[in-house]
Amino acid sequence: MDVQTAEGWRFLRARARCGVNFRLQVHLVLYLLYDAGRPIVCKADAKTNLVMKKKTKTTTKALTPATKPAKTVKKTTARPAVKKTAPKVALTTISALIDVGFGNTLYLRGDGPGLSWETGIPMDCIADEHWRITVPESTRPIVFKFLLNDEMWCAGDDYTAAPGSTVTLTPEF
Repeated sequence: MDVQTAEGWRFLRARARCGVNFRLQVHLVLYLLYDAGRPIVCKADAKTNLVMKKKTKTTTKALTPATKPAKTVKKTTARPAVKKTAPKVALTTISALIDVGFGNTLYLRGDGPGLSWETGIPMDCIADEHWRITVPESTRPIVFKFLLNDEMWCAGDDYTAAPGSTVTLTPEF
């Protein structure tokens, strides 16, 4: 049965009387009829169920060996890779060899990472006469001075330490 004929439409209406949604079937048929411009044929089987078959054209191409297009190679001059180097971050260690007496602490003030001229940083007591502090991440010279109990300045000019160096000094009070 061809849906494009009046007989096909009568079949669909008869199905609609049996409880199948007629409007849905019509929309389905119209959609299928216009699917890519190819006509669709509906046939009824023995139990009056619709079997949809789509007529399609099949074409075969003659097999030919595949040819690859020639690759074009673009010549470039190799340039050496240039790495951007950030300044090296180095730890600076400042040590003092002095006996400050029992109960006293040696402090450090200055200009550098974590240092200030207004407030001192206590140094670590390594031995009876050995004090040490490590200044992190310094990329420029550190200018500093020692203080006893963060009150009494050491005599002389300010000290300077290069970044990444280890300096051992003997301050006088």
